[in-house]
Amino acid sequence: MRLGWFLSVGLVISALAAPACAQNRHNYDAIEQRHLDDIAQREADNRAAAVKSPPRTTPLTEAEKRAAAQRADRLTCASRKGRTRTQFATECKAAGPG
Repeated sequence: MRLGWFLSVGLVISALAAPACAQNRHNYDAIEQRHLDDIAQREADNRAAAVKSPPRTTPLTEAEKRAAAQRADRLTCASRKGRTRTQFATECKAAGPG
């Protein structure tokens, strides 16, 4: 009895599930075309992202490095180099000679 009941319930479930599982896809061409369009779009996005950055500037020469360091010293008052005592005192508002 239980086996008969189990088989009948199984047949009812399989009969209800069969139409949902047996979906025919008659639009293979549209699916393939959509897939190809996705690939083309992905390649276009990759090409757009691969834009080259501007070329690097040449490295600073030693003279440019020294000039930059001197400007930094003058701005921060780290050194009195290149200034008289009075210039240093007035520019950096120091109380006495540096």
